[in-house]
Amino acid sequence: MFANDYEKYARTFFEDPDVAVYGTEAVIAEVVRVMQGMKMLPSVVSARIVFDAMDLRDRATEVKRAQAAFEATVAKVASEPFTRNELDYFSSLSRQDLHDQYFANGGYNDFRVRYDAACKQFGFVPPAPMARRGA
Repeated sequence: MFANDYEKYARTFFEDPDVAVYGTEAVIAEVVRVMQGMKMLPSVVSARIVFDAMDLRDRATEVKRAQAAFEATVAKVASEPFTRNELDYFSSLSRQDLHDQYFANGGYNDFRVRYDAACKQFGFVPPAPMARRGA
């Protein structure tokens, strides 16, 4: 095994979009140093093990990335064309059923994203939060 194999695999590991933001020269050098010091086999898996053990993930960066992924998913779900059946279904829901599906799971869901898009495009009205039954 050659010393440059460690660097090659560390650089390959940091090509992964999930960790690319952390792939600075200093971090790559430190990952290589630890891999060599522990006499690990040079591999992408070894680089991941060392990186994860170094605990370098930044919370603010991870939150931004999660928010961007969430927004992209919402945009994708909302952009799908509506079918006549889907619009008829929205129109047929009782106030309670609409509320229950819209607020299901305590947050955003596919139904809510689609219904919000229908509100913007076709004039549907989002449900107001209601008191929980039995509360």
